[in-house]
This record gives sequence, C-alpha cells and structure tokens, in this order.
Amino acid sequence: MVREDIRKELWEDEELFEHFKTVLFPGGIKFCNPDFLVSFTEDRARQGKVFDDDDVAFPTEQACEDALAEAKKQKLLAELRTEREKRFEDIDQQKTKIDVWEGLPESEKTAIKVYKQALRDMPATHTTTSQLATPTWPVLEE
Repeated sequence: MVREDIRKELWEDEELFEHFKTVLFPGGIKFCNPDFLVSFTEDRARQGKVFDDDDVAFPTEQACEDALAEAKKQKLLAELRTEREKRFEDIDQQKTKIDVWEGLPESEKTAIKVYKQALRDMPATHTTTSQLATPTWPVLEE
C-alpha cells in the first residue's frame, strides 16, 4: 500500500499520472487508475478493477514511489522543452527572418547563435528535479 497523498497527487494531475504509468509500465498497460496504489493486495486491486492487466506484474510500493519521482522529472522536462520551443519561436520571429538576419551586425548574429545553443543545451544542463523545477534560462546578450 502506498501513501494516500501519492494517490491523490496522481488523481489530481492527469499528465503526471500518464508519465507515472509510462515509467512504471514501460511496455504499456491495459487499464489502471491511481486507486491501485492504496489497494491492500494485488488480488484486491484486480478484484476492484483498479488494476486490470494480467500480463503486467503488480508493482511494489518502492517501485511506485520511484516511478512517481521519475514521472515528476519527466513532466518537468516536458514543460522545459515546451517553454524552450516557445523561446526558439520568439527569437526566430524577431531576429532570424532572412530580411532581418541579413541586416544584423556580426556581433548580434553571434549572440543569437550562442543564445540558441544555450537553449538547445537546456535538457542536458538541467538534470535534477530541482533544476528542472526552477530552470536558469539563458539571456540574449544584445
């Protein structure tokens, strides 16, 4: 049995639960919902139809807790990538259109290239949950 707060957290955040299921069941799963986390036994979870996949091993409490931590990290990484893509779009709309780009001084072109590379590097430089939760975004030096 897993703590009620974990089950509640997964019920309240559908995106987090999807990441959780992907981490916990990498081969996929037919059906489960967060209630299986507080079922007393595998038999009870299967009888209650909160975990209904005979081809998948029932996870341990530790596996659930580890999966939740990894799911949170994956969700934050997905959010970081979404924000990064928005920043790429912003800079591309402002500065890298061919008619604008050609008129920029070399120093500004170099600054834009450095900025975009720093954006590309964000997933590699932000590897912990705390770094992903509060990312340090690059600043375009002008």
